Amino acid sequence: ARRIHAIPATSASVERLFSSAGLTVTQRRTRLSPSQIDNILFKRWAKQ
Repeated sequence: ARRIHAIPATSASVERLFSSAGLTVTQRRTRLSPSQIDNILFKRWAKQ
């Protein structure tokens, strides 16, 4: 059997994730734990 590796052609999805994370962690939200940030980003992603 032949193996096919799927590699995204662009890094746009990764860049959107970093952008969203940057908008989530602001001066007023510096006390968020990594797990809280993960939950917020996952919920935003799931809405799309």
